[in-house]
Amino acid sequence: MAELVLIGIKGISEDQIVELCELAENTICNYLFSNIPKRQILDLDITVEADLNESLIVTIDIDVTLSPFFQGNLEEVEDGAIDEAFRVIEQRLREFNKFVGERS
Repeated sequence: MAELVLIGIKGISEDQIVELCELAENTICNYLFSNIPKRQILDLDITVEADLNESLIVTIDIDVTLSPFFQGNLEEVEDGAIDEAFRVIEQRLREFNKFVGERS
């Protein structure tokens, strides 16, 4: 599952972009592990990419392989993880005092 969100940003550094990507990846991982038992996650690949041109484009991709015994709704958990990742990205951008747009 991937989601793309456009956020208008000015003056953000490359180090800050790397920090945002790492923060999002850690947030997603923590969210997934808090909602799915670790023993039921057979494979997990999280990719967070950010590209800064006129706006900051953040792309998140989560690829999860679960045990056939998992009883929950994976799509709901993935959606929640992505929402939480974008929430912390927006929060950190506000801390950078660079936030000028809204999440669409």
